[in-house]
Amino acid sequence: MDCPNCGTYRWDTSVECPNCKAPAITTVDPMAEPTPSIAAGEITSAPTATATIAAEPVESTAPAQTLAPPAPWQSAKPYRPSGRMASGSFGRIALSALGAALGIGLLYHYITKFINIFLLMPIVGGVIVGTIISGGVTKGRCRNPMVAAAVGLIAGLIAYGGDIVLNAIEDRSAMVASLSQDLVQDNGMPPAQATQYAEKLLTPWNTVRYDLAIHAAAGVSISHYGTGGVPITGVGYYGIVLLETVLFAGFAAALPMGTAKKRYCETCDNWFRVENAYAVSPTAQSPLSAAVDAHDWQAAARIEQQAPVRTKAHMSVEVQRCPTCNDAVIGATTTDGKNTRKLWERFLPVDDVQRLIAIGKLKST
Repeated sequence: MDCPNCGTYRWDTSVECPNCKAPAITTVDPMAEPTPSIAAGEITSAPTATATIAAEPVESTAPAQTLAPPAPWQSAKPYRPSGRMASGSFGRIALSALGAALGIGLLYHYITKFINIFLLMPIVGGVIVGTIISGGVTKGRCRNPMVAAAVGLIAGLIAYGGDIVLNAIEDRSAMVASLSQDLVQDNGMPPAQATQYAEKLLTPWNTVRYDLAIHAAAGVSISHYGTGGVPITGVGYYGIVLLETVLFAGFAAALPMGTAKKRYCETCDNWFRVENAYAVSPTAQSPLSAAVDAHDWQAAARIEQQAPVRTKAHMSVEVQRCPTCNDAVIGATTTDGKNTRKLWERFLPVDDVQRLIAIGKLKST
């Protein structure tokens, strides 16, 4: 390279020029890394051109990620109520029971004067009384089946017994007249004295007891559409009264007892909500069970659409859950129209509850 000062050719530019003593010349390799220089305490580097080389795509050899299988189902143990009662629960139940006993008892008395179907009427009366008390059990948050059953039993006895007492009250004037006449004819007692004696004799208890005896002597006929029938008297009559009493009071006790046994979330202080999620014809029982086992709720919905229920025989999947925390159980039953059989009952994870809500199979809380 020629010296820029004197023009002498220089083989080595890293030293001074041998002719004119010009200082060494430093050359910069454009491909070399920048050399930092220190000036006034700062570190700077010469700008360099950079090039970006696009990397070729490399095919990954890692295995594809797969979804974890759903957790195994956990069977739900038979539910047992806690036996607790909310504050003021007993008063609410007792008030509903008293109203049902008096109101339905009075209504039963007047209806059976015109139509009295053997066995059916006391069942209907007991069911109505039990339904009213069940409302008190639900609102009062009573989870004690024995208390609910006892209140229903007493209400049923009062309602049916009220019919017997009202019959005796209505018959009392005729009983006084008949007894007074017998005293006059058989004992020669003056009519006024005989009437006074009959009134004194027919205390409330004796009025009911004598009225039942009179009806037992007359008997009752069980006929078809009001025709025919053999009178049932004496012990048979008392047997019918006892049977109807048991039916009336039994149904009045069974319904509130069943209500108190329903699932309850003690943590959230709420009754479980019962919802029917799926129902299919018997032919789709196996596919629906398989879809539920796999937690595939969309597939279960498609199966339900393809195999709708057309007869009384069907399979249904029911969900019971707390509307607050979504703690839930799911169960399957089959019915042939007469008999219902439970297939299984399992705990339902909260994630599955949310999925069922998302596809419209459960109501949103």
